[in-house]
Amino acid sequence: QLYSPLLPWQTRVLRLYPDRGDRDGDRSCEPLVADLIIVNLLSTEGVTVNGTTQVIGYEALSYTWGSPHLTNRMFCNGVAIAITRNLASALHKLRSPTSTRYVWADAICINQHDRQERADQVAKMLHIYQKASSVTAWLG
Repeated sequence: QLYSPLLPWQTRVLRLYPDRGDRDGDRSCEPLVADLIIVNLLSTEGVTVNGTTQVIGYEALSYTWGSPHLTNRMFCNGVAIAITRNLASALHKLRSPTSTRYVWADAICINQHDRQERADQVAKMLHIYQKASSVTAWLG
């Protein structure tokens, strides 16, 4: 299961794995691979990975959804999921060739099929962006 319930002080963050694949020009040929992890927003510095004391920083992604068609895919928690082309482009650009990155992207980190969760998380978006170690605006 991709989404487990969140407590009021939690959100999800993508643990985006490095790109070690071949490149075709400026674009990687390797699929996007990530784990969706739950983090606690209560820490005074960064966020803590749920169930641990590990403090991490994450990058919040602000982007235009672009076309609503889910034409690209990535692997999240071992499950193939469909994402928009614009989100896939942003994640390919953000992915490091050597290290894991933590990224918050609303289309994946919020369960879009759960109305209550979506409303709760949207209400926390200012806090989610404030807790981020950086914010990237992706225009496509």
